[in-house]
Amino acid sequence: MSKTGSIIVRTYDPASKLRGFYSVDLATRTAYKLLEDARWYGRATEGLYDMASTPDAQLIIYGAEDAQHSHDLFVTTTQFSSSERLTATNPQFNRHQLGTAIVVDYKDDLGNPLHGALLLPPTRGSVERYPLIVWVYGGSSGSQRINRFGLVGNGVENMQLFATRGYAVFFPDAPLTGHAPVAELSRMIMPGIRRLNELGFIDPDRIGIIGHSYGGYSVLSLITQSTIFKAAVASASAGDLIGMYGHLSPSGDSFGVGWCEEGQGLMGDTPWQQRQRYIDNSPFFFLDKVETPLLLIHGGADETVPPYLSGEIFVGLRRLGKEAVFALYEGEDHWEGSWSYRNQIDYLQRVLIWFDTHLEESAAK
Repeated sequence: MSKTGSIIVRTYDPASKLRGFYSVDLATRTAYKLLEDARWYGRATEGLYDMASTPDAQLIIYGAEDAQHSHDLFVTTTQFSSSERLTATNPQFNRHQLGTAIVVDYKDDLGNPLHGALLLPPTRGSVERYPLIVWVYGGSSGSQRINRFGLVGNGVENMQLFATRGYAVFFPDAPLTGHAPVAELSRMIMPGIRRLNELGFIDPDRIGIIGHSYGGYSVLSLITQSTIFKAAVASASAGDLIGMYGHLSPSGDSFGVGWCEEGQGLMGDTPWQQRQRYIDNSPFFFLDKVETPLLLIHGGADETVPPYLSGEIFVGLRRLGKEAVFALYEGEDHWEGSWSYRNQIDYLQRVLIWFDTHLEESAAK
C-alpha cells in the first residue's frame, strides 16, 4: 500500500548550526523547507514534546528559544506562513541586556577541525578583552548548543549568569573517542582557548573553568595539565576512576563498573587488565601539578557520583598545600538544578564570588 500525505519534521544542519522544519511528501519522498533559522526548536526540558498539532491538523504548536531568549511556545500554520507567540514565561528578562553567541572555528592539536560556542557579554564598551569562563564537558559538542538560551539552557547552568556580569563564556566541542580522555581533553580544549586569544576576545591572564559531573572530571583533567586557569569549579566530579569503579550504592548498584569500562570513563576494560590506564586518566594521581585555585561542590546525597570522590580531591590538594575549598550540600542529589531553591542560590553565589575574586586578583597582578 502506498503512503500518501505529508509529515512535518524538525531538522538540524550541523554545518550551519541552523534548525527548523521541513515538510516531507510521503508519496514522492521529496522535502521542502518551511522554516530554518538560528533558533533552538525542541524540548526546553525532558518530558515536553518537540511539537504538536491541533486536532484538525491545521495549526502547529512548537517550542523555540535562542541564546538571548528563553523557551516559549509558538503557533503557526502547517505552511509556517506566520507564527504567533503563545507564552511569555520570563518577561523579566526584557529588562536586561543579554549576551550574544557566535560560533568559533579552530583546529585541535592534531589538525582536526573543531568548533565552539562563544557567549559574549551584551556590551563591549571600552573593554578590549574579556575575562573568560570555559564551560567544559568531555564528549559533548558545545557548538551545537549555540542557539540554546545561555548556551546550556534553563536553570543553574545558564551561561547568561556569567555573560551579564562581563564574562565571555566558551563551550567547546570535545568529541572523545579513545582510551585516554585526560590527554584528549587537553588536545581539544586548549587550542580553542588559544584561538580565542588570537582573535582578541579574551584576556589570557583571566581564564576560569567550570564543569559538572563528567564536566567536573574534565575540569580536574585540564588543571592537572595546564596552569593558564586562574580559577576552577568542579561540581559532582570524580577524579579517581578506581574509586569510581568500586563505588557501591546504598541500593547495591555498582554503577561505576559499566561507567568506567564502557561508558563515559572510556577505559574499555577492568582496572586489573588496564591498571596504568586507570591511573593515567585519574587526575587524583597528578594533583601535585595543580596550580589553579579549585572550588569543589557536591550534593551530600549524590548516588551517581559519590561525594567522597570530591572529598578525596580536596584532601589531596590540602595535603599538597594547594588552594581548595570543598562545599558539601547535605541531602542534595547529583545535579544542582534539582536542589532546593535556597541551595541553588547559595551555589550560584558561591561560584560567582569564586570567579570574581580570583580573576580580579589575576588582573591586579
